[in-house]
Amino acid sequence: MGASPFAILSLFLSEGLIIGAVSAGAGLAGGSVFLGVLSIIKVRFTFGSMNLALAPQILPGEIALTFFLVTVVAALASIQPALKASRVEIVETLRQG
Repeated sequence: MGASPFAILSLFLSEGLIIGAVSAGAGLAGGSVFLGVLSIIKVRFTFGSMNLALAPQILPGEIALTFFLVTVVAALASIQPALKASRVEIVETLRQG
């Protein structure tokens, strides 16, 4: 009840940033494990008359770019709720129930 609108805005934005970074890290870790398993087992399939083996690879720059973009999108998505929460009059909200 004693927090300033700026403090509430900062809390919401930092929470969105942290959630985005943790989610991006978890997704990248899971995706890397999945790609590693696919690279080890080399899924084989036939395409027309060609016999192919699936051995995917991903570049470190693509991993960094993906982490950055997911984190930025999560932070941007938290702006609207943060602004709305920072404008709420808590005393009035508590009175209304």
